[in-house]
Order: sequence, then structure tokens, then C-alpha cells
Amino acid sequence: MPLSEHEQRLLDQIEQALYAEDPKWANTVRISDPRSHYRRRLVKAFIGFILGVVLLMVGVVINNVPLGIPLGVGGFVVMLAACLWGLSSWKRMNGFGEANAATPADQPRGKGGRRAGSRQSFMERMEERWRRRHDER
Repeated sequence: MPLSEHEQRLLDQIEQALYAEDPKWANTVRISDPRSHYRRRLVKAFIGFILGVVLLMVGVVINNVPLGIPLGVGGFVVMLAACLWGLSSWKRMNGFGEANAATPADQPRGKGGRRAGSRQSFMERMEERWRRRHDER
């Protein structure tokens, strides 16, 4: 919802007062974009993934059984953790999984009473077909 002219003027006045009071802090806040934080986390997750691959390969190459297996398993765990961390950062950076997203009950219903934008499970589709078949008789 866009701001009214009065609200926009008030916001501009507050922003100007903030710049006048503490220009260094205001500039820092203005420049920082939350997406840049998630990009940095994504890069760190990629580096962690590469580190996990290296650990996994070293664990496979080492012929010393007591050291090689735990090193390979540790590399796999590092890879998995880096993937999960990177995926969560990527989702937040692109706006998926936000807390203020509409709940399924809030979504409009489309054709056949289904919610628009949601997919029914296989069993729900089969049950719906079964009901329609009996309703036609």
C-alpha cells in the first residue's frame, strides 16, 4: 500500500532529521541492504561446500582406515551443513519463506474449490475425482 502525500512528507522530515543528527550512522544504515548479508552468507556456504568436498576426497584417498573414514564422513557432514545454510540464505535473499506470507486459508479459491497457487496431493485429487464420479450418477 503506497504512502499518502502527508505520510511521505513526514517520512522525509524524519529522514532529514536523522541525517542531521548522526550522518555517519544514517549513511551506514542506508547503504546496508539485507540481501548483501545473505549474499555473503551464500558465498561462505559455497566455500564451506568446497571445503567439505576436499575433506571427503582426502578421506577417500587416504588408505589409513582409522583416519580416512571419519574424515570422509566429516567432509560429507560439512557439505550437507553448507548446502542447508546456503539454501536458507538463498531463500531469504529472494524473499521465499517470509513470515508475513499469506496462509493457505487466505488464498483465493480457484476452479473446483481449490486454492489458487496450491497443489493438491495425489490422494486429495483421487478423492475429489471419486466424489465427482458419485455426484454425476
